[in-house]
Order: sequence, then C-alpha cells, then structure tokens
Amino acid sequence: MHRIGVVGFGGMGTRHSNCYQANPEAELAAVVDIRRERRQAAEEKFSIPTYEALEMMLEHEELEVIDVCLPTYLHKDATVTALEAGYHVICEKPMALTVEECRAMVEAGRRSGRFLMVAHVIRFWPEYEVLKGLVESEELGRLCHISCERLASPPLWSWENWMMDPKRSGGGALDLHIHDTDFVLHVLGKPKAVTSLGRCTESGWGHISTLYHYDGATALAEGGWDFEVQGFPFHMAYKAVFERGAVEFNIMTSPTITIFEDGKEPRHPELPPPVVATDDAGINIADLGGYYRETAYFLDCIEAGGKPKRSMPEESMEAVGVCLAEMESAATGNTIEV
Repeated sequence: MHRIGVVGFGGMGTRHSNCYQANPEAELAAVVDIRRERRQAAEEKFSIPTYEALEMMLEHEELEVIDVCLPTYLHKDATVTALEAGYHVICEKPMALTVEECRAMVEAGRRSGRFLMVAHVIRFWPEYEVLKGLVESEELGRLCHISCERLASPPLWSWENWMMDPKRSGGGALDLHIHDTDFVLHVLGKPKAVTSLGRCTESGWGHISTLYHYDGATALAEGGWDFEVQGFPFHMAYKAVFERGAVEFNIMTSPTITIFEDGKEPRHPELPPPVVATDDAGINIADLGGYYRETAYFLDCIEAGGKPKRSMPEESMEAVGVCLAEMESAATGNTIEV
C-alpha cells in the first residue's frame, strides 16, 4: 500500500485524488492546499488530514509519494523540495515554465535517487496508446503523417485566474497544446525544427498551430482555449496516415476510434472500460481512465523498483523546450530549430 500526499486540491488535485481512492494499491493519506475551503472539501470527501503547506505535511505524515498538482509556476520548488526530502514525485504537466526549471527538477531527481515522473496523461489515454502501438508494431507500415487537435473554452475557473496569466501558466500553448506536442515527440522523437502561427493576447498564446519538421514524416498540431462561444465543448482528436492504412480518433464520436486498413473493413479496437469518478471528477472529463492509468503506472514502477520509462522527466523537459520554440516561431514568423 503506497501512501500518497497530494499537493494542490484544485481541479487536477481532485482528479488525482479520485484516482488514488479508486486504486486498491494506493492510500490517499493527506492533502495540501492554501485555501481553507478546499482543505475542508478534501476532509469531507476523503476523511483525511489536510495542511496549508507542503512542509507541514512532510513534518507530520509518513508518506512515500508526493503528487504535485499546483499551478505550473510552483511545480519546480515543490518538486525539488519533495525529492530532496526523500519522496518519489509525480508532477502534473507541463513540467515547468522554463527549460532551466525543468533541468533543476531532473537534477534533483538524480541526486535524490527517487523517482520523478511528469503526468503527461495523453501517453496513457487508451486511444493514443492504440496509435503508439501501431507505430511501434508497424502493423500498418510506417507512420507517414499525424495531425492532432485540442480545443477548449477559456479556463476562467482557476484559482486567482492563474491559468489566464502567461507568467504563471505559459498560456494555452504551454498548458493545453503541450499535450499534443509531447505526444508527437512520443511517437516521432524530437523534431529538427518547428514552424508555428497563432493568436497571442495579454493572456498569452491562446491558440497555436505547429508544423513539426521531420525527415520521412509530417506532423501538425493545433491547440487553443480561446473558443469564447457559449456551449463550445472540449474537443480532442487526431488523424494518422500509415503506409497501408489510417487511424482516426475523435472524442465527440462513438466509437471514438476507427482503424482503416487496405483490403479490410474499418474496425474499432476494444478499449479498456472507463474508470468513472463517483461524484466530482475535478475537470471536464468524467472518465478517470488516462489519469488512473498514469498514477497506477507510477506506483507500479515504485513497487517494481524501476524508473518510469513511459514518461521520463528528460522527455518532459524536451516537450517544454519544443513548446517554447513554437511560441518563438509564432512570435517571430520564423522557423525555429530545436
């Protein structure tokens, strides 16, 4: 049984806490949040102690894992503190605001000998796992092209509106679009360069579209949270073209994923059943699936004594660097080498 302390009980902290509650191998032992009302909500929901600061929780609780679900600009300090205190750490994405902050987190993990994983949930989302498997197996031949979409309305619900402050969140490019940047890197590796365009306001890059330059494949990704239209739903999708087939995923359709293969009828691969939160899921998707799978995977790695390979901190640092290059490309109109 792994005892976990969650730091930050906002939307993502609530979601991760639900995942631990649903996992028989996990024990949600304590929660940290500076807001009295959020601490009270955690106490009522989980019947656990809560604290106003990370240091207070570390002083009073016997824990194995710290789960950092704070705003992005607070990731580095909390992660380094927990690692240096001897805890394994899973940190919500994006890893941090700068490559330098990411590097400090990676180095703290190396010095401590503890495990650090950044929670890039799309790597654990079933439909994206299917695509990754097809790329690795070459069942449909080589991947020739991938295009990804991730669109949403503005996240005006965050604490002190931090998500709409680019100095604290990095804007829509670093907070939302990085899901697909990271997944493109997951399947194709680091690109040679990026060419981006987008829409930037005082809230940062609220919309960005990027061409990732590779030898032998093409990749595109569009992300934005500037759909200020009443009722606009969260949307994520991809299309992938292989030498002998194609795959299409769209969260708005049922079934969500279809595989097209030369000489065969279109098919819908079987996906694991959803893990649904019993009440407040924490964010805009009720299915805990990818979140449950990433947190369970991290605990399984601790149990086995092997560092997490599916989402290594060095890769998460690389995704931040590529995203920052995309913003530079969109700002300057130039293609940026990475």
